[in-house]
Amino acid sequence: MRAFIAMALLTLPLAAQSGGEITKLLERGLEQAVAGMTPVPAAEQKMVLEESAKLLGRSVAFRADGSASATDNRPGMNIRVEWKKLAICRISKSSLSPADRANGITRRYTATLSCEASRTWQKKENRWSDWRDSGYLLFPSVITIEERNGTIAAKAPDITHFSPGGGTSPPTQTGPSGIFRRNKDGTLSPVQ
Repeated sequence: MRAFIAMALLTLPLAAQSGGEITKLLERGLEQAVAGMTPVPAAEQKMVLEESAKLLGRSVAFRADGSASATDNRPGMNIRVEWKKLAICRISKSSLSPADRANGITRRYTATLSCEASRTWQKKENRWSDWRDSGYLLFPSVITIEERNGTIAAKAPDITHFSPGGGTSPPTQTGPSGIFRRNKDGTLSPVQ
């Protein structure tokens, strides 16, 4: 008898949800997915790239050849990281929730980062690791750019743990001109 009552109580919330309510919830997710697939106008892409470049320039040293380096300065880590062709491969416009709007957010974009390969300095072996086909696990893969109360700012989780440099040689060029955007055909274009 107790098992029957427990089963009835567990299924009550599911039975209380009508198919229409579930459909509305699923539609909200679909709206967000469609918003992320909508092409971002060129002027907005440029703004996202510029804000991303400012943020990355404080944490990563970029070289003219497209390589980049940084040091992960988390307590007890101090790991040197190097990337081949660290680039922004996709820019998406995100939909906003009523809470976002109530908090003064009027626009939000995400810039997805990619690279051809990455490696880390192996202190014990006193050498670089082999190149990996992926980015450094602890480095952010997405930058969020928001306009809040008229101010545009970029942020990325844990990026403040990184400082520029630490690669095989001193950077010959830093800042936005060393950041590249991956084109649809796979080629890289420097951000101006």
